[in-house]
Amino acid sequence: MRRVAWAVLTGLGVFFIMLAVLSRFFVPAQAVKFPLNEYTKTTLQANNASYFSSKSVTELSGVTLQTTTTTKGDVAAAKSVGSSKVAVWQTYSAVEDITNHAAVSIPVDGNSLAFDRKTGVLVPWSGNTVAGKPVNISGQEQGSLFPLGTQKKDYQVFDTTLLRPVTFHYTGTATTDGVATYVFVANVPATQVGTKSLPGALVGACRGPERAADAAGQCQYHSSGPAQRGLQDDASQRCVACEDSQGRHYQDQRAEGDRPDRGGLARRHPAGHRPGAQSAAAGG
Repeated sequence: MRRVAWAVLTGLGVFFIMLAVLSRFFVPAQAVKFPLNEYTKTTLQANNASYFSSKSVTELSGVTLQTTTTTKGDVAAAKSVGSSKVAVWQTYSAVEDITNHAAVSIPVDGNSLAFDRKTGVLVPWSGNTVAGKPVNISGQEQGSLFPLGTQKKDYQVFDTTLLRPVTFHYTGTATTDGVATYVFVANVPATQVGTKSLPGALVGACRGPERAADAAGQCQYHSSGPAQRGLQDDASQRCVACEDSQGRHYQDQRAEGDRPDRGGLARRHPAGHRPGAQSAAAGG
């Protein structure tokens, strides 16, 4: 009897060991979900890239750009959504020109998006934000994750720069670090996503021998009166927000067709104030 019991216990021991090993590879589908408390850092590099540098006011090409993205699960926010099927992750991405050792983009605020923990599809929620600003989500597009059990088909993915979905086309398979993967490609045409104001001096707005840029990048120019400074309208070459050294404001007026370097310019001053004769056409 003892020998039989020992054989039974030995058999059960081997069975449970094998069960523990196999459980690493066979997990019920209902148990596989993206975690609530995720914390990861990922780094991507783009070689021979190009971008517009605000510092040098020109396009830099042939550089290596590196993006570092930090992802952190917001458990408290996920609970506020009211469903255990939904997670909320915050992401912060910083872009660096590692060729010139210069920061390209360091966001003040990150993205906070709610999504289904199994499919990765974004979930409409009042707390969805991109760069700290509220964003509308339809609930039909993927976020930063493809679904568990990704299929060989096209997917709509929300682009946090364009603030709209773009199509990721399935194009085949590849091997990445020894792992078989699916390849998805999105083709996004050149698109304006915003504008940026620059000091006039950086874009050549300070013209003429009597003009120069001050330390703040504003145009400074001189006449027979006190020094005057201000900002210039790039299209009309008029000074649209100017003040003299005593803090009195004025605005240039020029008849249509007048050139900024040939006079034809009158200045509008506050009532009761008219400086001495001007020797130069004003600009900003």
